[in-house]
Amino acid sequence: MTARLKSRWAAGEPAVGAWCTIPSSVPAEFLAISGFDYVGVDCQHGLPGPDSLVPMLQAINGHDVPAVVRVPVGSGWWIQRALDSGAEAVIIPMVNSAEEAAAAVRHCRYPPAGERSFGPIRSELVLGTATEDVNSAVACLVMIETRRGVEAAAEICATPGVDGVYIGPADLAISYGLPPRLAPVAGPHAEAMERVRTACAANAIVAGVHAANGEQAAKYLRAGYRMVTISSDLAMMRSYARTHLRTAREAVES
Repeated sequence: MTARLKSRWAAGEPAVGAWCTIPSSVPAEFLAISGFDYVGVDCQHGLPGPDSLVPMLQAINGHDVPAVVRVPVGSGWWIQRALDSGAEAVIIPMVNSAEEAAAAVRHCRYPPAGERSFGPIRSELVLGTATEDVNSAVACLVMIETRRGVEAAAEICATPGVDGVYIGPADLAISYGLPPRLAPVAGPHAEAMERVRTACAANAIVAGVHAANGEQAAKYLRAGYRMVTISSDLAMMRSYARTHLRTAREAVES
């Protein structure tokens, strides 16, 4: 298989994806057949762990969809585990400096470009075993989601080997003393998000972000983001359930 995400970005096309937080291959498979450009597995705040990750990646890869894994904070071994299991891209949370970004890159790349240990297991089925080709294919995405990270955005985005920055709007809002929000809040929050997006553009890397719904995702895409996740499996299920339960109850009450 080819590096579909990086090829898409190289062609100037944005990628729109969905997020898995339920530790099961079933919702992962249903999202994979729904037409998304990628499906992400959240191993940071979501419930998937090492045992459920592989079946989820098998379900996603089985429908020829790129799999993205967000790893826990500060977990170099998790980065390599996700890649060996078949992820095409990894998202590394809470990166606040160029040094931390460089460390993430090293975990994503085989020597001499990095220090990833060779043991591809499932990844050979997705990207092969030629180390130089795999180094070029894997996407290393770091998260900026704190005030400190925003202040270092120019240096983080200029770090060699970083393919993109995935902004965490909710944590970023908290960092600025606001309630968690997925949409930009006018003022310092929105300005910080734009500062990061601009730094990405200046360094010709991908700006990514998490959205709450399709409408919000469309706004992000029009603003220049090139990787946008439309909600998660659990959030979609809860939204659908609440909407239709409310409709049913309104009929009874009327």
